[in-house]
Amino acid sequence: MVICLSYFFFINLKKKHRLIIFDRYAHDLLIDKVRYRFNLSQKITQFILNLFPQPHLWLILKAPIRLIEKRKKELPTPELKRQLKEYMHFYKKKTTC
Repeated sequence: MVICLSYFFFINLKKKHRLIIFDRYAHDLLIDKVRYRFNLSQKITQFILNLFPQPHLWLILKAPIRLIEKRKKELPTPELKRQLKEYMHFYKKKTTC
């Protein structure tokens, strides 16, 4: 994922005034390391993430845990709750900057 996003931004670096929407972004590595088989240290992860442009707007969609459980059957409920909590914490940090 990181390599694909890096390539995308390299290709589109000079283009201005564009609306680009991602359903996933490199910052997902902070919350769901298992999905991406990512196990680097927090310091290295932050370094990598700083290479990506920061979005002007972050949208985190929140749903009831029961609905998420129906859609994400591969993850146990405690992990879903943990991720939801982490995404809300991430969002609060990004919107207060």
